[in-house]
Order: sequence, then structure tokens, then C-alpha cells
Amino acid sequence: VMVISHEPKFLNKICTDIMAYVDKKLEYTAGDFTNFAAKKGLTKEQIDAMLSGNLSFDTNTADEDGEEGAAAGAPPPVTGPPKLSFPIPGAMEGVKSGSRAVLEAKNLSFRYSVDKDYLIYDANLKLSLNSRVAICGRNGCGKSTLMTLLCSESSP
Repeated sequence: VMVISHEPKFLNKICTDIMAYVDKKLEYTAGDFTNFAAKKGLTKEQIDAMLSGNLSFDTNTADEDGEEGAAAGAPPPVTGPPKLSFPIPGAMEGVKSGSRAVLEAKNLSFRYSVDKDYLIYDANLKLSLNSRVAICGRNGCGKSTLMTLLCSESSP
């Protein structure tokens, strides 16, 4: 499972590795978000800036013409579509089939208070070991809330 989130507690709970986009490459760090921040030597202010999208790890800086400076001997850009490969999930205790549901939600609804609109309303979902799911949407539409509910950090 690959997750993009702005919530450190959530990332600490579910992540085994963190990937950061640095100088047009993915940089991998084993461990949870706290481990990632410690290895990068990030201050609380830098963590807050990063999670709000206002901190870049890129080492290239803009020159006087406003163009990115190129590192000496940088490899040429890769042509063609990017290729991502994911490992085949291992066995899960008590689950004999890759198509059998390992997580299910029926008629799931959630709002933060009775005077607020529902972020999630009457949702149904089933996930199996063979599932590959992306949760997409605009900011504030409930993507992280759904993941928090699925991880049992909140209750519907």
C-alpha cells in the first residue's frame, strides 16, 4: 500500500518506509515518519512546512536567470513513462485466498459533528490481498478521514 498523507500520527501508525521526492528522484527511508524526520534532521518548523507543502528537499537552486542549476555530470532525463513496481503481498495469517475480503465496510458514514456535513456517507467497500486501490480527491474531501476510519483510529 502506498499512502500520501499530511498527518504524522497516521503515517507513524501505518508506514514501514517513507519515500521523499528529492532532486527528481525517490529517496527511500526505512521506518515510520518520526524515523524519517530524525534521519533528515528536521525541526518541528520544517516538519510543519513539509507537511503543508512548503518545504522542498531538492538541492538544486535557481540561478540568476530563474532556471534550475544542473548538477555537474547529472544523468540525462529518462524518456518514456515512469515504471513503478510493487512487491507481491505475502501471506496473511488466517487468509487462504488473495481474493477473499480482508477488510470490509458497509454503510459507512462519518462527520466530525452533528452541525457539519458528512465527509463520508453510506460508503461500502471490500479490500482483498489482490486489491490495488487509489483514494483520490480534492483537499478536505475525506481521503485521510477514510484511511483513519479503516485503520480504527476513529470510529464512525
